[in-house]
Amino acid sequence: MVAASNFIFKGMKKREAGKFTTKEGKEVQYDEAYFLKFDEVKDDAEIFERKVKVDINDIELINKLKNFNLYQPIILYFEINFWKDNTAIIKLVDAFELQKDKESEDINE
Repeated sequence: MVAASNFIFKGMKKREAGKFTTKEGKEVQYDEAYFLKFDEVKDDAEIFERKVKVDINDIELINKLKNFNLYQPIILYFEINFWKDNTAIIKLVDAFELQKDKESEDINE
C-alpha cells in the first residue's frame, strides 16, 4: 500500500556507521543512514515532529530531499507493508515540493 500526505520539511542528517554495546554486553553494529525530520500538522493545528530513515542507496530520493528548504511544505510518499501481528513497516519512497494550489486530497488523482 502507498500512502501520501503533506508535511513541513525540517532537515536531513547523515548518521555514520558505528557500533554500541548493550547493557547485556552484546555488540550491535549499524550501517550509515540518512534520517529525514519533518512536522506533521493535524487538522486541529497540533504539530508532531516525525523522523524516518531514508535508504542510503536511494541517491535520487536523497538528492531530492537535499534540495528542499527548511520549513518548506512537501508531499511524502510512503510504502506501507502490514504483517500478521499488525506491525507496519514504513519506507519513504518519494518526495515532492507541495504546490501552493494543491491539497493532499489531490495527490491521489
